[in-house]
Amino acid sequence: MSQLEAQFYRGDYRSVLESTIDSGRKALTPVIAHLVIGALSFTGRKEETKLLCQSDIWDEMLLGQQIEARFYHAITTCRHSDYQRAAKLFMKNLQESRGGSHRDRFFALQGLAFYAYFKCRFNLSRMLASRAANEALLAEFFYGRALAHDLLGHSLVQVGQVGRGLSELRQARQLAECLGSGGFVQSTKLTSQIYMAQHGILDDCTESLRKLIRTGNRNNNYSVTNLMLELSDQLLHMGQRKEAEDVLSQAAVHISAGHSLRQRALLDAKLARIAHIKGHNLEAIAKVDRALTKIDPDTDQALQLQLLSAKNGYCHDAGGHLREDEETLLQRLRRKPIRAISLRNALRRGEIPSGLRRQVGEDLLGDLMDEAFARGRIAVDKIIESGYLGLLPRALGFSSGKKTIYADPIPKTLLIVDQGQVHFCSSGFSKPMRDLLRAVSRGPKTKEQLVTLIWDYRYNPRKHDPLLYRLVSRLRHVLGDYGHWLISDQQQYRIAKDVDHILLGSIGLETPRVSDSTSRVVISGEKPKDMSSSLRVLNSRQIKIIEDQNLDFLDPKSYRETHGISSATARRDLSELVGLGVLERYGMARATVYRRCSNSYGDVL
Repeated sequence: MSQLEAQFYRGDYRSVLESTIDSGRKALTPVIAHLVIGALSFTGRKEETKLLCQSDIWDEMLLGQQIEARFYHAITTCRHSDYQRAAKLFMKNLQESRGGSHRDRFFALQGLAFYAYFKCRFNLSRMLASRAANEALLAEFFYGRALAHDLLGHSLVQVGQVGRGLSELRQARQLAECLGSGGFVQSTKLTSQIYMAQHGILDDCTESLRKLIRTGNRNNNYSVTNLMLELSDQLLHMGQRKEAEDVLSQAAVHISAGHSLRQRALLDAKLARIAHIKGHNLEAIAKVDRALTKIDPDTDQALQLQLLSAKNGYCHDAGGHLREDEETLLQRLRRKPIRAISLRNALRRGEIPSGLRRQVGEDLLGDLMDEAFARGRIAVDKIIESGYLGLLPRALGFSSGKKTIYADPIPKTLLIVDQGQVHFCSSGFSKPMRDLLRAVSRGPKTKEQLVTLIWDYRYNPRKHDPLLYRLVSRLRHVLGDYGHWLISDQQQYRIAKDVDHILLGSIGLETPRVSDSTSRVVISGEKPKDMSSSLRVLNSRQIKIIEDQNLDFLDPKSYRETHGISSATARRDLSELVGLGVLERYGMARATVYRRCSNSYGDVL
């Protein structure tokens, strides 16, 4: 293998170009022209690639070299969304490889597999990539084997076999390392990281993606842009909307320098999602419409389905509907067997296609999203533990597009949502702070009123002003960057007018009501007189029992082992539910079991 081939096959395309057509001397010969065409293709120099393929030097190249060069040219043409021309180039390779060498057949099959992947025919892509890998093995072509296993990994991930797909990507990286450290190794590594992030199995996800962006191969603008788009998604899942907007601004610069209409459509789709999260549904609809104009409806059907499903949700939230032709198209696309597990996250606002075979455990983030959507408050503990705080508003049943203060999503914690930007305080939120929020949520309060409501003291300025000032200061500290939402003026305390909701209750707390005088959601100051008054003291374990309508019998031992608690704690939990009339006790001592009462208050929450 020559030095030029070694540089190309390890992904060092810039060095290939610097020593040939960018060197200022006549260094381009038919023997190396296929490598130069490949380097031009992978660095985005589309016009120069096209000119070389139409020049006199093309006729002097060997048939195998032409097939290889046409393969590189077709891949870049496909990435630039010129699908018809790419299809013609791939078919030309298939025709000319008949009766050729194993290496020629590899390039023909690999090209078809790549095109099938872009057409969302993932099972066909998987089959063709596997055949291409066999041809590369017979040809003893390490670079070809690495390409085939890389595409095979992509296809397996898309049909839901995430573990196998990541294994194939690791094998591709090992094969690429045999060719030397370079851009190809980097590309396979970052692809694996993107998939691990998408499916919730990447440790320290956002920092890992940022590091890859900083150290990524600048020759591979396409892959670096994909990293940025994925990082923005992860930041939104984690409730970091402002950082996601910054990342998309950087991605827009990279995308404008390229020629991929598909990436431009993906950028618009993510900007639409941010607009929706901020509560700007009409803006989100406009951005989706712009994205739809940039895709090929015959090829990008998975992306078209994603966009139309998102638009359907945005229209619903804006009080409207899809156009009749869009609704018909959406129903038709949903009936198609587009087998892409990655569609799960994109279709949360729509329906999962019937042809989608979901494998629980392969997509940890998807499983968590399912819990947030289906189980609601029961999933809160798991969401907080995972760090995907952007899922909390949906799980707790309120819109992320508002400015919201939510007390006690779990006891003694505070959640703040500012149009998709989520701040969670896991400690330091006390009962007096909660009482202070309760008081000001119902309107401005004087110091005297607050001291009476919070501590039930007869107001004495000299004794109680310092006490109140300390409490306000601590609450502002807990609110962090949102401490200015609590305003003090003219001897009164109030909440800023642009704060839409104060929700002082969740698991085991009072149920919020809508105030008659304002659109703000507040908590009733009166103590409830019905059964729900006792729910303030319940913990999350007891709430799960109440909400589990399928539960008939429960024994203390299984309850204790399930939650990892002591026998005394288990007895206390279950006895409290007996006292509330949720459960009935049968038997004595070790034979004690509990049964749901026929008049159970399972719907009280």
